[in-house]
Amino acid sequence: MGQVNKAIQDVKEQIEELLIEPIDLQEVKEILKNKYVFNDNSNPYLMDEKVIEDLYNEILTEYEEYRWEHRQENIH
Repeated sequence: MGQVNKAIQDVKEQIEELLIEPIDLQEVKEILKNKYVFNDNSNPYLMDEKVIEDLYNEILTEYEEYRWEHRQENIH
């Protein structure tokens, strides 16, 4: 995995950890921005709002698809 893909995967994993509890996109952006500024400024994607928005929406879509599949399995 290339450095860019690894950095983006790291952001995705951090968003997934935050989404354990209900949290909106703006809160996710703020948390990741603070992480970048105060702790880990080695991953610029923590500040990239477009990347964060795309990953946030991707994770929510995956979650909804997972719930839909399991709901369908329970119906049959």
